[in-house]
Amino acid sequence: MPYGSEAYDFSLFETHYDNTVPVRQPDRRPVETPRRRVLEFPTEQRQQQEERQPRAKRHPLRATFYVSCFGILLFLAVSMVYSQQQMASLTDQISTATEVLEQTQSVEVQLNMEAARKMTNTQVEAYAAQVLGMGKITSAQVTYVNVAGQDQGTVVQDAGGGSFLDRLWNRIIALFS
Repeated sequence: MPYGSEAYDFSLFETHYDNTVPVRQPDRRPVETPRRRVLEFPTEQRQQQEERQPRAKRHPLRATFYVSCFGILLFLAVSMVYSQQQMASLTDQISTATEVLEQTQSVEVQLNMEAARKMTNTQVEAYAAQVLGMGKITSAQVTYVNVAGQDQGTVVQDAGGGSFLDRLWNRIIALFS
């Protein structure tokens, strides 16, 4: 039989200790902690070392550069937020105006249909002739005008667009919108 009781003998996997070998006892000596050793230079050597490696100085131009870069980045961030706010506001205004336009067009269609239902062209002609005393146009009512001269025009409004600062401000706003 190929499968014997060895397959279920778990004692083969247990750790066995040999009691015949003497167990070594650890040493009971106190363990020495290593002491920190600090080397101190004589004062002359310390001074010479400081002369060799001077401390780095702060440059005012470098600090000014960092502050100006931070200011520019802050300005860009604020202007982007402002332009997004302006765009959202204008989008809301456009959607409101579109809704008002659609409602007005709907009312116009309703009124046109109601007016068309009330009166036809023959009814309008009869009303104009009978009540208002109007008639169809005759050739005696036509007057011809001769415009052989040159046309002239005058400028009523300045097309310059304002002062230099106004144009500059409008361009800046146009860039961020």
